[in-house]
Amino acid sequence: MTIAPWPVLLTPSLEAMLRRATAAEHTATGIRRRLAFHNTRVILGALLTSGCDIHHIAQLVGVKTESVRARAERRGLLPVVSAPALTGLTGEDLATLPLHAPWGAVPGPTYRADDVVRLLQHLDSATG
Repeated sequence: MTIAPWPVLLTPSLEAMLRRATAAEHTATGIRRRLAFHNTRVILGALLTSGCDIHHIAQLVGVKTESVRARAERRGLLPVVSAPALTGLTGEDLATLPLHAPWGAVPGPTYRADDVVRLLQHLDSATG
């Protein structure tokens, strides 16, 4: 893993994904609530792994940096069923990512959250 010597700014798509994930935490009920919290944890972990600025992340989520560090789940898996709503991408865009088997409480096939973050960074850099 290479860590950038300075914080990486969140691209518009990464900001939008983080906002969607935290909004889902506030609106989900029942079993979907557990999945929403899982999704936010793995997104936080992937953002930190990619070198994104923890202060900006904390500001967007509305918590302290210590809370971001505590909640982040590195090398996490994002369920395929959650990815389109969180990323705003179509299944066709996401189809470029490798699929992984379900793990633990994560339902169905999954993407590595790190791969999703890299894809969004790439797409944002390609569109300028």
